[in-house]
Amino acid sequence: MNNGTENLRCQLKIGGYYGFHFNTITVPSPLGGTMWALSPSKQHGEGRVLVCQSNGQPHHPNINVDKYWDLLFTDEKPAEYEFMPGGHFGITKEHAQLRSKEFYKKVCDFLLADDAAPWMIERLECYIFNPNIK
Repeated sequence: MNNGTENLRCQLKIGGYYGFHFNTITVPSPLGGTMWALSPSKQHGEGRVLVCQSNGQPHHPNINVDKYWDLLFTDEKPAEYEFMPGGHFGITKEHAQLRSKEFYKKVCDFLLADDAAPWMIERLECYIFNPNIK
């Protein structure tokens, strides 16, 4: 399909992880403006993603994504975080089993305890389901 909308789609595949978001808001409306510009992924292969700094800029300023990275991973932090807007994804059973139940419990505990956690987990989703990230 080539109707001019292919550049508005944000899709990412990492093994059995499928991140998706269809960026279809192109004209400002009474409910809000247009969606953020999407960029080709530089970290996760083919696909289009949003990119933010460790402090959430430019989308959600004043969150500390690095804090959650340090609590979840031992790998070096990326210079910028790539993520799926909206946190929409599907995964295979095998891909879900890349992380332990304890890991997922930690994520759930963050979500229950911190009002900003959903935005930080949204930014870390591509890394949570990336088997190359420890």
